[in-house]
Amino acid sequence: MLLRRIVAALSALTLAAAGVLISVVPAQAATTETWLPAATALYDIEIDATGSTAYLVDRTANTVLFVDLETRSISRTVAVNSTPMRADLSTDGSRLYVVHYNSGSRSTTSVINTATGVVEATVRDTQLGQEVPYTVTVNPEGTQAWVGNYGSQVAGSISVISTAQNEVIRHLALGTAVTSISFSRDGAWAYAAAGQTGKVLVISTSTFAVTEIDLPLTRFLATSPTADRVYIAAGATMRVLDTTTNQLDPDVSIPIKTSTSDIAFTPDGTIAYVVGNNNTGAIEPIDTRTHAAAAGMTPIPMMYGMGIAVDPADPSRVWGVRGFGLLGEYVFTRPFTKPVVVATDAGATVRPGDVLTASITADAEPAPTSYAYQWSIGGEAVADARSSTFTVPDAAIGETITVTATPTLEGYGSETGAGTSEPTPAVSAKVFSAAPRPTITGTPTVEAQLSAVAGEWDAAAQLSYQWRADGTPIAGATSASIVLTAELVGADITVDVTGTASGYEPITRTSAPVGPVASAIFSRPAEVGIAGDARVGETLTATIANESSPRCSELHVLVARGR
Repeated sequence: MLLRRIVAALSALTLAAAGVLISVVPAQAATTETWLPAATALYDIEIDATGSTAYLVDRTANTVLFVDLETRSISRTVAVNSTPMRADLSTDGSRLYVVHYNSGSRSTTSVINTATGVVEATVRDTQLGQEVPYTVTVNPEGTQAWVGNYGSQVAGSISVISTAQNEVIRHLALGTAVTSISFSRDGAWAYAAAGQTGKVLVISTSTFAVTEIDLPLTRFLATSPTADRVYIAAGATMRVLDTTTNQLDPDVSIPIKTSTSDIAFTPDGTIAYVVGNNNTGAIEPIDTRTHAAAAGMTPIPMMYGMGIAVDPADPSRVWGVRGFGLLGEYVFTRPFTKPVVVATDAGATVRPGDVLTASITADAEPAPTSYAYQWSIGGEAVADARSSTFTVPDAAIGETITVTATPTLEGYGSETGAGTSEPTPAVSAKVFSAAPRPTITGTPTVEAQLSAVAGEWDAAAQLSYQWRADGTPIAGATSASIVLTAELVGADITVDVTGTASGYEPITRTSAPVGPVASAIFSRPAEVGIAGDARVGETLTATIANESSPRCSELHVLVARGR
């Protein structure tokens, strides 16, 4: 591990000496890390209110670097006492307080004028002479800078510095090292992480009375800018303390990575970014409303992260420093706070050919710059159906239709703001606009032809026929006409005309009956003669002189005796 860090440091120094500026873009395309020339071991970062300048503490070079964040270049280098550790800006941003991780005569806090880069004062707590400043936080009023001292347990303490006088006005002997300090939003209470003894110290800023809360592995803490809560990193969990009661919330325990080195909030307090100083470190976004990992925001790896700060102008952008001379820009896709509400203009009945239109009934929050659409049939996305309108296809018959609207806004995860409409009624087939009742022409007698007259149907309709005798389908009689046979004598004849088309509901119309079917009448009878002697014992033969019309298939002759 140490060897790997030394090799990386030597590589950084070589590149810095050559004046090379490198952007490293790993799998997370939103990550850019830059080697800063002359930087060696960056331990903390503060950003001014405009988001234009960052102040980086270089522990090895004994400098504070003023960095232009737009160009990622060093605009000023301020030499300070040895081993600078942590820093905090005054409430008006005019002063930067930097603590030096040293004991004895070098146990100091530097006060830097951010406009000029001049070290205006060097403040030392001489109460024991063993104090080792580790962290510093300016109170909400901007009147005091509280320095947490590390060192031995005897030297563990807090030095309260007057920002007006730049001198220590109070020494709080605590008997335990202090690694992090924060305040309630009203400034009435200070909170200190005492990791050596596994406690959170609750300190009245008026009486300086101290109350202890047992919390093993306490390492770092920070106060929400918009809520009365202190977030405390303790080992692999984050706990929450209510500053109105100064009690830990028993129901909140958020899993995080270990070795937390910094916590930074978005200006609205909805996201707390947590970073850890180890080889598996990452910037983890925590949703302070749900007290869980922020939905739609993936942690970004940051190995050996030392300090982070949220860009005031863009809360999805986090700046951070990690070992050696790396300044990182980590851009998160934040979740929308409310998803979009989308609806369609579908009525009670939806049919193929209908054009549906999506409408936004309530914008996602924050308001996006645009929306993308995706239509689905039966829950399956339709290819290329990505506009705000959709023509219902024939394939949708029997299925419901939905549309999903997905917002677009720089810095936000689109999927977290997406909304899907309520499904439409199941799509019904179209109905023919014209489907008249057919009529039959012709005389219902045997051997006569009957014809179906369908009438003027919808142009889309394809027509088919079925003739019936007394309601029973006649086999093979599926054309527009039929020739009646003797088997149909006495039956009433009807015809069904059925209209079909893709996307339409089939419909059958039946004619009025004609009939009953009558036998055919001969137009001319057959002429029959008798040949032979009409005597007893003689044979008489019937002969047909002229065939009937139409010609009969059988002829029955009746011989009668006349007078």
